[in-house]
Amino acid sequence: PALQSTAHFSLKNQILTEPLRELLSHFHSIKSAFVYGSVAKGTDTERSDIDLMVVGDNLNLSELYSAAQNAEMRLGRKVSPTFLSPEEWQRKASQKGSFVRKVST
Repeated sequence: PALQSTAHFSLKNQILTEPLRELLSHFHSIKSAFVYGSVAKGTDTERSDIDLMVVGDNLNLSELYSAAQNAEMRLGRKVSPTFLSPEEWQRKASQKGSFVRKVST
C-alpha cells in the first residue's frame, strides 16, 4: 500500500507540474520556480489551489498571470503564483519567521 501511495503521489505530481513547467519554460528571466503548500505536502484535494513560487528578474507579470490562467484551464484548478525578484527572495529568506523562509525549508 505504501508503494501504491507513493506511485499515485508521483503520478499526480507529474500531472500537476508538467503544465506548470511548460508555461514557465517560455520565461527566460526565471531563476527558480517551485510548487509549495498543500500540493507539495501531498495533502491537496481536487479543490485545492496550486501555490507556485516564481523567482526572477524583470518578470513580465501580465504575461505570467496569463500563462497561469492557461495552466488553470488545462489543470482544472486555480494556480496561485507568487512572484519575487532574487533580491526580495534573499531578503525575505533571511528574515526569521518569514513566509519565504517557511516555504523554502
